[in-house]
Amino acid sequence: MQTEHSIEDRIKELIVQILELEVNPSEIEDDDLLFGGEIGLDSTATLELTAGIEETFGIKIGDEELITALFESVDSLTKFIKEKLAVQGKMARKDST
Repeated sequence: MQTEHSIEDRIKELIVQILELEVNPSEIEDDDLLFGGEIGLDSTATLELTAGIEETFGIKIGDEELITALFESVDSLTKFIKEKLAVQGKMARKDST
């Protein structure tokens, strides 16, 4: 199972890759603003980041979940992903019984 730290690291790697930032992912703070801050996330990059998160973590993000608050920071994304993974884990355990 992935730890919180590894989820944060993967999110930072995705942000650097998608936005083609010339920084080390570890330089991104967990509470840095992704929109309107130094990161510079915009609507196009948000869609790419969403696809990257879905692929990386094996989760589906519904259109109704695509709200600005979700992409506020690495912290907000980490919390969301952990909740999604927990729900999937519960569903998988329920299906196997």
